[in-house]
Amino acid sequence: MFLAAAPPLMQGLTIPARAVPLFRAIFLVLVLGSAFILQLNFRSLRYQRITEEEILTGTLSTSADVIVNGLPSIPDLNSSGEPVDVIKARYLINDKKLDEALLILKQYNRSPYDSRKEYFIAMAYGMKGENESALAVNDSAIKYLPGDTLLHEYRSVLADRLTGPPAAFPVK
Repeated sequence: MFLAAAPPLMQGLTIPARAVPLFRAIFLVLVLGSAFILQLNFRSLRYQRITEEEILTGTLSTSADVIVNGLPSIPDLNSSGEPVDVIKARYLINDKKLDEALLILKQYNRSPYDSRKEYFIAMAYGMKGENESALAVNDSAIKYLPGDTLLHEYRSVLADRLTGPPAAFPVK
């Protein structure tokens, strides 16, 4: 037998009877905490499946209230790496709850190199008609990610809203 005898350091070591309830309590707290986190992960994965399918198809049919109230904040990233707060804001913007979306997005400060936060803030401002604010936020995101074509595309849309579409060249 491999573990028939106790290791030399453990021989003669006894656990006081008073410490056993403490070890049991610590074990119980760790198991219950793990079970709670696993339950949140399970719930999050169920909602992530709904949101991923809808985002990939391009039609967000589920109500923002269902997603915001159902999707837990732990874990804070979904399985494809998109922040949960950004997913919630995406659904709020889709339901025209722009102030709630802006509140969620302005509180999200986990990664300065993820331009999704600024993109959706700019989109919310643009939908509110605050095109100057939308352009300023979009330009700040372009400074972080100058190669992001989605940001440049939305910048041109915002610029057209502010200055009007460019004039066509005369045809001779």
